[in-house]
Amino acid sequence: MREVPIDQVEAWLYAYPVWQRQLQNLHTQLEELPDGGRRFRPVPSFCKGSVRDVTYERVAKRLEFEEVYIHPLEVRVQILENALLALTTDELRLVKFKYFERMNNALIWEALFISRRGFFRKRTYVVHKLFEALGGEGAPIWSQEWEEEVDGVHSAW
Repeated sequence: MREVPIDQVEAWLYAYPVWQRQLQNLHTQLEELPDGGRRFRPVPSFCKGSVRDVTYERVAKRLEFEEVYIHPLEVRVQILENALLALTTDELRLVKFKYFERMNNALIWEALFISRRGFFRKRTYVVHKLFEALGGEGAPIWSQEWEEEVDGVHSAW
């Protein structure tokens, strides 16, 4: 049995709010990219003896933008959102305080009315539960090849 990659699960949890904002910003930027449909010219322009279709270039640029930048982030956000649905309300509050709002541990265990020891036990339990909800040890997201394929050229950090 493989050891739970706690650091990797926690890294995803810490990155989740950033990924959401990046996704919103990328969608906004995608809306601003010219789509080619508004200014469609049925006759392509000629440049140095070759046919140059501006509409095709715009559409290709939009598709590349979606495929390279938006789709990998959407996949990660969707996977993590689905995994978070497996948590109870108290567990979700712990995740929200610890990873999304990055509160101090002492403030978290006071807010959740648990002891210091109980906080660390619960945190470990929640990370293990999320690991299983993310697909467990057989999930392709833990493989190095998947990370490289999804990350491609850019990174969330």
